[in-house]
Amino acid sequence: MSHNNSGILIPAQEMTVLHLGDDPDGPRFTVSGVRVEDGVQKAHLRGGGRTGRIKRTLQAGESVNHPGVGTFTLVHIRVQVRAPGRTGGGGIATFAFDPAPGFTINPALLT
Repeated sequence: MSHNNSGILIPAQEMTVLHLGDDPDGPRFTVSGVRVEDGVQKAHLRGGGRTGRIKRTLQAGESVNHPGVGTFTLVHIRVQVRAPGRTGGGGIATFAFDPAPGFTINPALLT
């Protein structure tokens, strides 16, 4: 992952479970609905843990905060077109993640 002045860049492929914290029982998130709608990049982010849940469709540039975890800002998407009858894969949404104070991110996401 890389860092920018807006947070840690985290790409997530549709339906992959993202274990965000260093605690194995910590918050988990999934991405779905990666698409371009009327020229606007969008993706749906859902998940959470002990401190609550989020379930929100974001447009590129929009943010959502998960208390105790951090803020996710949708940076951009990459749509994956599947051949008819094919499953798996899916689009990729890249988020800038700004961890909340005291939240420890999964070190595997920083390599």
